[in-house]
Amino acid sequence: LNPGGVTTYQYEWSPATGLNNPTDPNPMANPDVTTTYSVTVSDFTSDTCQVVYDITVVVPPIIEMTVSNDTTICESDIVISAESMQAATFTWSESPTFNTVLSEDQEVLVTPGQPTTYYVQVEDDFGCTLENSVTVFSYEISASVPDYTVCIGDTVMIEVDNPDFDQDLSFNWSPSAEVIEGAMTGTPTVSPDMSVLYSTVVSNQFGCSTTLESQVNVFNFVPPLVATADPDTILISQSSQLDALTDNSTYDYQWVPTTTLNDPTISNPIATPTETTDYTVYIENGDGCANEATIRVVVLVPICDEPFIFFPNAFTPNDDGENDVLKVYGTGIDEVYWVIYNRWGQKVFESRSVDEVWNGTYDGKELPPDVYGYYLEVSCFGGQEYFKKGNVTLLK
Repeated sequence: LNPGGVTTYQYEWSPATGLNNPTDPNPMANPDVTTTYSVTVSDFTSDTCQVVYDITVVVPPIIEMTVSNDTTICESDIVISAESMQAATFTWSESPTFNTVLSEDQEVLVTPGQPTTYYVQVEDDFGCTLENSVTVFSYEISASVPDYTVCIGDTVMIEVDNPDFDQDLSFNWSPSAEVIEGAMTGTPTVSPDMSVLYSTVVSNQFGCSTTLESQVNVFNFVPPLVATADPDTILISQSSQLDALTDNSTYDYQWVPTTTLNDPTISNPIATPTETTDYTVYIENGDGCANEATIRVVVLVPICDEPFIFFPNAFTPNDDGENDVLKVYGTGIDEVYWVIYNRWGQKVFESRSVDEVWNGTYDGKELPPDVYGYYLEVSCFGGQEYFKKGNVTLLK
């Protein structure tokens, strides 16, 4: 009560309640209530001199505070509060050291996202403080589901997005009669004939629940499609122009089988089949509407013999535009070898190409009219072979 008191004086403090020593120059006071202490200071060294002083020790009321109870919520946020009749200020923080301030109001809206403890400190007009805390356990369901647009007749899997792997979710979809399979899962399969709003009650392991909805819109449209082949009947080694005739909208194309097509992902690939083949084209637009069509390309494998293989017995290399050259004619030819000899057995021409011709010359000189011998070997597609030898007449 009296720091620096002169120890040569005599002190008498009253009341003695709450004092450690009522005759001490500087007693320690610990009163339970606000108390005014009076001290009589006496000096008896020469004359008796006295002086009286009063000092009041204020004991503020004990701070009382109530806070929101620790709680579990299924929502994303909650208002927590603190009340105190003695408080002059309130300070909220997520740190027990209050190094960061969340709010200075009695009530605060918090969004924990996970179990979080919030600390509050109140201070009265005398600088006295009191602290408390509130723990909020948030188990809000974090999940979503998209809407879908499908074509009539299509099947779609509704997929719930569960970003929190710690969530153990259960589902109950309705209308259940519209669900093909998975009515109690996060991935039900549906195939509606008309637009349907599907909903599910989603619950987690903490007893929280919410309702999710997915609008499945049905687009009643089947893309028009006709598959054609030009020609639809070919000889082996020939090609056919396939075409998927649509309404000129933008589609994705896929032809099967793919191995004999130049590009199976376009609307008009070239087909070169080695046997009669059914080609199917699948189309799909940006909304997922699809269709398919099939066209057959018939492949004829000619006999590797006459009349499908033909080698003339005479030609007239006189530049009149008719029969001026000698060549091998045929369908289904894979490989060919033919050779021409004069009457003395001398080789005057030789070829291994079905497209190559002989114009009746040798070493750049025209040969005279005569009968020449020939030998012909032909390998056809499919492994057949043809051989022939004979004479050919060069006429002028």
